[in-house]
This record gives sequence, C-alpha cells and structure tokens, in this order.
Amino acid sequence: MISLLLAFGRHAIFYQLIYQLPFFNTMRNTIKFLHPMHFAIIVLCGYGVEGVIRLARQESEAGAALIKKWVMGFAITAGACLLLSLILGASKGLLADHIAGRGFSPEAAASMAAFSVWELIVSALLFVVGVFLIAKTLKSRAAPIFGAGLMLLVALDLTRANSPWVQYYDYKYKYEGNNPLIEQLKQSPHEGRVTISPLAARSTLEQLYGMEWLQHQFLYNNIQSIDVVQVPRMAADHEAFKRRFTRTGDTNTHFLAGRRWELTNTRWILGNTNDVAFLNQQFDPGKSRFTETAPFLFDLRPDAHNRNQPRAEDITTQFNPAGNHAIIRFDGALPRAKLFGHWQVQTNALEALELIAKREFDPHASVIVDSPIKPSTASPGQAGGTVSITSYKPKELHLSANATTEAVLLLNDHWSPHWQVSVNGQPAELLRCNFVMRGVHLPPGQHDIVFRFQPPNTWLYVSLASLLGGFGLLSFITVDGRKKHTNDTNS
Repeated sequence: MISLLLAFGRHAIFYQLIYQLPFFNTMRNTIKFLHPMHFAIIVLCGYGVEGVIRLARQESEAGAALIKKWVMGFAITAGACLLLSLILGASKGLLADHIAGRGFSPEAAASMAAFSVWELIVSALLFVVGVFLIAKTLKSRAAPIFGAGLMLLVALDLTRANSPWVQYYDYKYKYEGNNPLIEQLKQSPHEGRVTISPLAARSTLEQLYGMEWLQHQFLYNNIQSIDVVQVPRMAADHEAFKRRFTRTGDTNTHFLAGRRWELTNTRWILGNTNDVAFLNQQFDPGKSRFTETAPFLFDLRPDAHNRNQPRAEDITTQFNPAGNHAIIRFDGALPRAKLFGHWQVQTNALEALELIAKREFDPHASVIVDSPIKPSTASPGQAGGTVSITSYKPKELHLSANATTEAVLLLNDHWSPHWQVSVNGQPAELLRCNFVMRGVHLPPGQHDIVFRFQPPNTWLYVSLASLLGGFGLLSFITVDGRKKHTNDTNS
C-alpha cells in the first residue's frame, strides 16, 4: 500500500515527504514505486494459492464451505467487474470528454477512453474465466487439465499485456545497412569523438543523430561521442565539467563549447555545410581550426522496408559535394593520448576547472595535474615525446611511449579511482588531469603503459554472501519442516 501511494508522485502528499531525503530527489519517474507492490502482490497470491490448495486437500466440511464461499465471493467480484466494464463502455463518450478537458486532444482522448474500456472488459472476462478454472481445479477429478488451462490463461494474459512493449527488429537490416557516414566514423574511433553542431537544432540531422545514430548505430559500431545517451545520475565531476563549459546567451561564452571539444578529443562535428564560418568565428576565434571535410545528403536506402512512411533505419547518407550537411573536422581537438613536457600542479579541483576554462590557457602547451607531484621544470609548450595507442578496449588500454624528457602522459578518457595504471609492468600512480581525464607521470625513456579498469569486489562478495545465506535459510526451513511433519506423523 505504501508503494502504491508513493507511485502517485506529486499528485499525492506522500511523495512530497520522502522527496526531501537523499537519493529520492533524483528519481525521474515515480512509477518505479509500483515494482515493490507488484512483488508483494505476487507473494500474497502465492500464499493464497497455497492456502486454497491446502484447504482442498483437507477434505473437511469446514474447508469445503470456506472454499465455496471463496469461489462465490470471487465470482460475485468478477461479475461486478464485468457489469462495471459494460457501464463504462456505455459512458465512453463522457470519459473521453473528461480526458479532453485535462489538456489532451480530442483524438487522443477518444483513443485513451476506448483503450480503458476495452482493457476493463478484457480484465473482467479473464477474471471470470480464471475463477471458473480455479474452482474446477479444486473440486474436479480432472484437476490437472483445468490447472493446465489456468496456466495457459495466465500466459495468454501476460503475453497480451506485454505485447505493446515488444519491438521486433531485423538487426542485420538495422545495423548492417552500409551507411557511408557510419562506415567512415567507425574507422579508428579512438582518434576522435563525435558530436553535432548546435546550429543543427530541430532538423532532420538532429533527429537522426539523437534517436538512431547516437543510441543505436554509434554503440553498435563503437563510435565514441561526447554526447551522453542516458545517464540518470551523472557523476559529480562530469556534471560540473559539462556545466562549466556550457555556453549561454552571451556570445563571449561561445568559445567555451570549442574549449570543451578541444579538451575532450572531439574531432568530428556533424552539421550543415555553412556552419564552418560560424564555428570558426564564435567557437574558435582567431584560430579557425574548423574545416569541412565530407559533404553528405540524406536518402532512402535502396532496400528500404517502409518507403511510404520511412523510419529512421530506412534513411541512409550519401557523400555528395552538393550535400547540405557535412562532417566538419576540428583540428584543435587534443589527441586521445599526448605527452606533455610541461605541467601545472593544482590540487584544488574547482580552481583547476576554472584554470582550464580561461581563454589564455593553451591545452596543447600544458596539462593541469590534480595530484601532489613535483612541479615541472620545463617551459610551456615543450614536447615530451611521442605516444601511440597499441590496443584500445573499454576496460583495458595499451600504449607505447617514448619520453624524450620527464613528462606527463595525458589520456583523454574519463578519470575514475577504479582505473589502475602500470608502467613497464610496475604499478604507477594514476593522475587526475584537466579535472576529468586520466594520466601518469613518466621518466625519460621507452615505456609500455597499461590502463586497466578494476572496480573493487566488495559488492560481489556481499551478493554471494546474501545468496548463500538465502539458500541456507531455505534448506533449514525445508529440513525443519520435514522433521516436524515426521514427528507429527509418528505421534
């Protein structure tokens, strides 16, 4: 009951009370509170079935009378539900008018009213059939047949209820459609991230990018983007970094978007062919490092499944000099990995964030290290050597570096304390660089560096202990119950 009341969210006072507590204010959809209620109902139904079966096996007059009352009570309830559904069906027009008065269009209101009436009728009919099958299962000699019928009824109801949420895709058609744009971007994805131009808002490009490419094609083809698909609870440092580099209505803040792309290895921008001039003027003033590389246009796939009403997967791209969209290259983006001969130490995270957001800061000449290492003695801009990525996997990266001087290796991937780094097979200190990125300090010479993601196993052990404890309690209850049954039989 508490879960049901909390599921009303802002429409009831109950959620307002717990919304003030930590974690609860991060929930976007209070319908999640119905999940505990669903589990509770399943448990209660299990107890009810067990109780009814136990009464039927006793073959006593009291048990038979109770079962008869139970069947009659549920039969009356099922009949009342069926009668209510018929009354609601006759008042479908009034229900539609009521829904429309709450801000919905007349078409949507009529559809919602018809759906509600039909669902109530179907539920009442299933209720009636279910009560009949249960009654026959308890009293008939052909109980297994009626029991199997009840199981089929439950399966039918679950299938019907879940069918609107079951979507079927031809994955080969959807993901292996030979989209030239996707094919080009998936080549060496760790060399540069992808994003979309802010000037492409409310366009076909933005719709395809946000719905089809970012959420499906990019993930399937391992194309890396600066844009997050879904993060209900973003990490605090990531959120602060994104907020600090968000441009406002003031044109003096537009360079912050370019700086963010610069710091995050965002090399490819999908936009319109005429966006280059604006980006060079506002996002990269005085440097003009944006260039148009590959104009393209949209077209239907030759094997499109829905030519009359095309869906996102039916649309592909074609590289064409006359195209009104283009892949824009940003040469100002930092490489994914770079050796810096000069670094600055700033252990105050907020001050480090402000430092890298200043116009005069040059991300290509120096790196900000948020770890108490010794300061650099080199001059800004001094090269630290060369580095290459030999293997790039989500949880393990191998790099080869030739440091010509003492240097800091900057890896433009998100920092986390669960990452571990080794240099030439020996553990090294993981550095936090440029507020959200990873790094490691290197002496002069040739080095093999490995970054490996290894979160602690604490919660794994907690889960295993819980499972073992649960199985132990279940075994104890089973054995103890059999002992009591044996003792009762002997006595």
